[in-house]
Amino acid sequence: MKHTDFAEHGGSSLLSSLYRSSPVALLRAVYPDFDWKPWLFPRVPADYYDHQENVRDHLEWIKEKAHLVEDAELTKKHFEEHGAVALLHKFGNSPARVVEAAGGMWLPSKKPPKHWNDIDNQIAFMRTLGDRLGFQEGERERWYLVSPQQIAEHGGGGLLGSRQYNRSLRALLSAVFPDYDWLPWKFAHADKFAWKDPDVIRKAVSYIAEKLHLNHLEDWFATLPIVTVVGYLLPLYLGTMCRCGRFLSSAWRTCSR
Repeated sequence: MKHTDFAEHGGSSLLSSLYRSSPVALLRAVYPDFDWKPWLFPRVPADYYDHQENVRDHLEWIKEKAHLVEDAELTKKHFEEHGAVALLHKFGNSPARVVEAAGGMWLPSKKPPKHWNDIDNQIAFMRTLGDRLGFQEGERERWYLVSPQQIAEHGGGGLLGSRQYNRSLRALLSAVFPDYDWLPWKFAHADKFAWKDPDVIRKAVSYIAEKLHLNHLEDWFATLPIVTVVGYLLPLYLGTMCRCGRFLSSAWRTCSR
């Protein structure tokens, strides 16, 4: 039933004045015993999917029609096959984001092909994992303590081990939460590959110099033995003290420019 059907039969004022131009609201008032599904009408109310319970109702209906049990089994094809394209579009064409909007947890155990190629799926997974680990919204520092094993245990082993990230939690977090400056040396589980990047090491030198108030190259050689004690692991990745000293001379000149 469309809005034009009411207009053609003199019901426009009734629909607009009492039911905010919503045929669903009117039919529910007149026939309360019937289970009306708003998404089966040509158009759902404008703010319908702004409410979590409505998104959940529609998801459960799709799962029932598609014979699915878990939210994580939903794919774009299920939305398309059951006339839920508008719902999918509302949340950026991402099943993961629809599930999140319905109050669900997007931790798929079986991922469809190329599932992790979609950055929305990556973001949804990491946000949900953060919730599972008790992280508050916007709390970034605690991610430094997460291990690759924890990622895998919650269904993200394929994501972390992909060619894109090569088991680098720093690389994954940088892609998912690009608003935060992820410092390689602060991870509890070190990303050794990061230390092959001269830019990363130069950044570490600048960071340590600022924290320890090292204003001259000579200050480094007096402080170097205690750098690891205060939690900066630079020497461990540079090897011997002699090698570290040679590198610092080069890195310091670059940082001082």
